[in-house]
Amino acid sequence: LLYTQMMSDAYQLWFDLEKEEGEQLFVRCSGLYFGDETDPSVQATEKALIDTQLPYERLNAAETREKYPAFHLGPNQIA
Repeated sequence: LLYTQMMSDAYQLWFDLEKEEGEQLFVRCSGLYFGDETDPSVQATEKALIDTQLPYERLNAAETREKYPAFHLGPNQIA
């Protein structure tokens, strides 16, 4: 939870610095975190995103394959 909150706070700091400098300094991109939906680290990551109110998208195996064709998750895996 601490790391997730720090990243959320850092986004605002980057935005403020870019405004002050008048140029883009940070390019925000997405990440893909995946694993078995019952894995404690996957559950903890999702909980941290919910607790910090950060936007995220939860995908099942079929949705992941459609959006990211290079990834082939198992039937119990989520991204």
